[in-house]
Amino acid sequence: MARVPTHLSFGKHKGEAIADLTTHSDGAGYLKWLLKQDTVDPYLAEACQQALDSV
Repeated sequence: MARVPTHLSFGKHKGEAIADLTTHSDGAGYLKWLLKQDTVDPYLAEACQQALDSV
């Protein structure tokens, strides 16, 4: 699972840890929005879903 990212590399939350985004509603909303995008990388989608499932 080395390809599953731990930090975002783009967008308004660039450089932030994906797991940390779940601690505020704006970040959690951003992760949910990313999951709805057709072009999201499957590894990024997995990381987002894991972060959301952990709360």
